Amino acid sequence: MKSIQLAWRPGTARFEATGRSGARVVFEAPGEPDGVSLDAGLHGPAAGPSPAELLLVAGAGCAAWDLVEILRKKRQDVTTIDVAVDGDQQPDPPWTFRRVVLRFTVRGRDLDREAVDRAVALSIDRYCSVLSTIREAASVTWTTILEEEPVEREG
Repeated sequence: MKSIQLAWRPGTARFEATGRSGARVVFEAPGEPDGVSLDAGLHGPAAGPSPAELLLVAGAGCAAWDLVEILRKKRQDVTTIDVAVDGDQQPDPPWTFRRVVLRFTVRGRDLDREAVDRAVALSIDRYCSVLSTIREAASVTWTTILEEEPVEREG
């Protein structure tokens, strides 16, 4: 079972969530009523992503972690992976996501396009629990960009 603790305190306009590791995630809470001053707090006035944006963060993080693991097993020389995510929500409450698009940029040396695309597909379609959950309400699509880095030569 997964579990987190979530805290909101008046005057902060943010939530703080703590998971098993003890690390905190700070994110945007509903605005305070007029006249309530916000504290500067540890994180200053910027509260972080909204809860809906955090769902996209969770999907990207889940898929990227799976991708790293799969590409390691395929012995791909990956140096970085970046993921951009766009999500379209319904205009009315509860603002359900209806479309999520992920764009993976994979950088490395001598990358095999077929291996990377297959790894992304496995991550999204088979292994990522977050995207599997999102897929119950929204279409999930993806694209992959490969960027070759020069091979370092000794010399």
